[in-house]
Amino acid sequence: MRLGSVLASGLVGLSLCAGAARAQEPAPPPWNTLVRCAQMPDAVQELACYREAMRAAGYVPPAKAVEERRRRGFGLRPPHLSLPRAAAPAEPQSQGKPPSEAKAQSKAESKAQRQPEAEPEDVVAVELAQVALIPPANKLLLVTVDGAVWEQLDSETVTPRPRRGDAMTIRQTRFGGYFCRFGKGQAVRCERTH
Repeated sequence: MRLGSVLASGLVGLSLCAGAARAQEPAPPPWNTLVRCAQMPDAVQELACYREAMRAAGYVPPAKAVEERRRRGFGLRPPHLSLPRAAAPAEPQSQGKPPSEAKAQSKAESKAQRQPEAEPEDVVAVELAQVALIPPANKLLLVTVDGAVWEQLDSETVTPRPRRGDAMTIRQTRFGGYFCRFGKGQAVRCERTH
């Protein structure tokens, strides 16, 4: 009798956990939306329609949230190792189309996916909240309004010195380093410390 009640309570607990997991999963997009997407005349519009339907259903985070996450993590490195960038995927060949048409279609699709107001992946524009000099080399310590802390790596003297409220553009180099540029002025090598 005691074993039976323990088993019963265990099964009830498992069913509650399974129900909670199912409740957190987003509902699939409505069927009529998917049919409308499938009937699009252009492959680029069809893909955009599917992506929008998945985003509306909760499967894809909004573009604004993705961009915010990218900006928050820009310049931070994993504490234990640095992973190489993923190689660009090979361009798919469209069946029955010459390579020049397939390449043109691929370029049109990638152009349609880009958003005009989004920053490039390797650049972030921020506003400075605090600026300080680190003795004895008088290197800059820069704190952004987002709370990121950047430190100057080289010994270049920046004139005029940036101040609170100034704009700063941070650009990642091909080899993983960063340049901090103040307004339209001078750029210095920098590294994010926090």
